[in-house]
Amino acid sequence: MVNVDVEKTANFDHQAQQIKRLLKVEGLQTYVTSDTLLADEFSNTTEEGIKKTAVITIIFIFIVLVLVFRSLIIPLVSLLNVGITMIISLSLVMNLAKYFNFPISDFTQVFLVIILFGIGTDYNILLYDKFKEELANSNQYQAINVVKASAGRTILYSGLSVFIGFAALSFAKFSFYRSAVSCSVGVLVLLAVLLTLNYFFMAVLGRKLFWPSHNFKVQQSSQVWRFLSQRGLKQPLIYIVIFRVIAGITIVNAPQ
Repeated sequence: MVNVDVEKTANFDHQAQQIKRLLKVEGLQTYVTSDTLLADEFSNTTEEGIKKTAVITIIFIFIVLVLVFRSLIIPLVSLLNVGITMIISLSLVMNLAKYFNFPISDFTQVFLVIILFGIGTDYNILLYDKFKEELANSNQYQAINVVKASAGRTILYSGLSVFIGFAALSFAKFSFYRSAVSCSVGVLVLLAVLLTLNYFFMAVLGRKLFWPSHNFKVQQSSQVWRFLSQRGLKQPLIYIVIFRVIAGITIVNAPQ
């Protein structure tokens, strides 16, 4: 084991690579490590993980939206809205961290990707599903007014509750949890983007949003779920016992 003192400079990574090349001996396995190298390696690994997470998330969301709406336009518009939100949110968070000591961590970007794409897609499904329902009996401008009053208001209240939840993490003692406060900034930006740009695309594209689908009929509720919900409300204890028995059988038969 040999200690090597290296002056900390902006080219520290380059210096580390030089040391690795100098210590490479045929027939001998050598390692180079330090606190800075470990931190850099951790950051690089995290960054690679973020890239993979983002790609997998986008592909999965695109497939889900295509299956839900039978449309190729809706997934693109939804991902565009959330992508814009992601860029603005990340920029705001990093500037807040730089100038106002806002809490962040190596996982801040991961938090934003998961939360914004997850919640954003859920809110978009609610908005466009209501918009499609209203298009069955009206034009896009009338439908937008109904969407604003119903789904838009629901999303606003829901988003504000999520914002309060993440903002409350600022009181946490553990720095890792406090860094998740960045999601509160992302949620505010998400609400601003979804409740403006979505209406813009609805007004401009109208029924073309759902291309190639031309079916705007309101889907009938499932008779099976209606029966189960009605029975569950009338006889809750019986259904609780039934589901507990099913859950117990599933646990017992689960592989160890």
